[in-house]
Amino acid sequence: MAGRQAGNPEAAVKRRQRLLSLERQYPRYLVVSLLPVLVMPWANIDGPAPQRLVIPLVLSLLVLQSLRTLPSTVGGGRAHLSDQWFRALGLAVLLTTWLSFLTRSVGVLPLLYMQLASLFLILSAYRLLRLLAVAPRVNLAVLSAAAAGYVHLGITGGVMATSIEMLHPGTFTSGQFGNHVELLDRLFYMSYVTIASLGYGDVLPTNALGQRFVILLSLTSTMYMSLVVGLLLGRYLSSRPPEPAQPEELP
Repeated sequence: MAGRQAGNPEAAVKRRQRLLSLERQYPRYLVVSLLPVLVMPWANIDGPAPQRLVIPLVLSLLVLQSLRTLPSTVGGGRAHLSDQWFRALGLAVLLTTWLSFLTRSVGVLPLLYMQLASLFLILSAYRLLRLLAVAPRVNLAVLSAAAAGYVHLGITGGVMATSIEMLHPGTFTSGQFGNHVELLDRLFYMSYVTIASLGYGDVLPTNALGQRFVILLSLTSTMYMSLVVGLLLGRYLSSRPPEPAQPEELP
């Protein structure tokens, strides 16, 4: 792929322009990624309409902004097919989320939307890393995308932990909750405590499945920080103009 682009300057210029045009979406992506974390305390599936709609609204905003911000980085028909699958998965998440909350369903439907949301968030994280890897420059917009990736990682961990808990109750010592929204709020907290290496110990894995999940989440957060810092620092240093040689360095 890189060889074909190197031999086609026009395609390389178009790709660069496309990546630069995406930069204005990155700050919005960071804001939308923060919304689920900030508004979760006001969500209540059994409360009045505004409280019931908090989660589907913020998750819908996150899905829609992800679809706008995270196109495929490959070219040709492969990119079109990849984007189609990504959009289809996002629409499936939107549909199951709203059906679950509007009908106040319990059991299979909330579990289905948690599973679909987990897959969508994992793919979104992968696409974001791909975009950061090919970013043509490092500026505040790109740094906001990197920060959004860290916030996104906590959301992904919380949704996946909730999905695991719904499949295997008792995997985490999360207490007794009346619905999956309260459980999601609690496991969001556990996810961010884990990736921040705080380790308060108030929500713990109780079996091998939960322990392996927490280990993977912790490793993923460490690898994400290492990869992003390496990518952005390398891109920043390579884009700086060379400094003039000092007189003592000249032959």
